[in-house]
Amino acid sequence: MNKLAVGADFFCNGKKMERVMFDTNVLSFIYNPDMDSSSRNSERHKRYSDLFDFFLREEIEIFIPEIVLLEYINISLKEKKKRDDRDRGVVYKGKIHTHPRYKEWYKEVLCDIEDIIEAMNIVYSSSNPNDFLSFLEDNLGERIDVNDLTISILSIEKDIPLVTDDGDFSSQSDKVNIISFNERINSSKKKH
Repeated sequence: MNKLAVGADFFCNGKKMERVMFDTNVLSFIYNPDMDSSSRNSERHKRYSDLFDFFLREEIEIFIPEIVLLEYINISLKEKKKRDDRDRGVVYKGKIHTHPRYKEWYKEVLCDIEDIIEAMNIVYSSSNPNDFLSFLEDNLGERIDVNDLTISILSIEKDIPLVTDDGDFSSQSDKVNIISFNERINSSKKKH
């Protein structure tokens, strides 16, 4: 998927899309665009923000797995520490939750989380532990982290297409309906 026809029905695997699920990196591009100021990421920020706006306009429900919210909090806090270290020219060597500015940063990130929860629905853990374990076992040899596997399981179980820019999901493109601007994912979808 490289271009969206604004105002047109949005289809995924021949079905009109009524809902989607967002991955952590997409949330970061939308809600935390300064995380990486490279031109590549500002382009992705624009693309995924436009896609987000499109879904809102078309009243396509957006779901967020709870694990994505937790990943978003961790990534955002680490980025704030990294930026603070860079701005001060000093590297804080302690754990992030012992940093003097931790509470301030945490409150800022919670504001993002409140906005995200207001705009999207939360998808909770897999409803069937046996399916979850079976999926993990079936994907034992895959080169994808456990959080991403959990997100894959939820996408499959809930039958919700996943919006991600994470190239690690290319190994899941034959199992999960993926919407992405990442060429690595899109080229792996063509192979299956």
